[in-house]
Amino acid sequence: MPEQTQRRIRRRLLDAHGEWDECGGCGGALIWHYRDVWRGAGWGVTDSDGGPKAPWWYLGAAWAPRAVRLRDAGLDGFRIDVYNDAPAALSATV
Repeated sequence: MPEQTQRRIRRRLLDAHGEWDECGGCGGALIWHYRDVWRGAGWGVTDSDGGPKAPWWYLGAAWAPRAVRLRDAGLDGFRIDVYNDAPAALSATV
């Protein structure tokens, strides 16, 4: 898959996850298909042989226990969101 396409997929997944958080919090996400049934394009996160496809890696980044997201806030500059779903408290400087 071309690198430009991979970047677009990653951006869209991360943007969608961020929009869900802005709507009162994300209660989770649903993976429609974990594994493709047959070879070729499909909705699965893994291919028919069980190997990871591009969404596997992007979802891993989007659902990391700790993440920092910088987003354009229009005329208000940038918005910095820090997520910590890890069991331990996070002490960091942005």
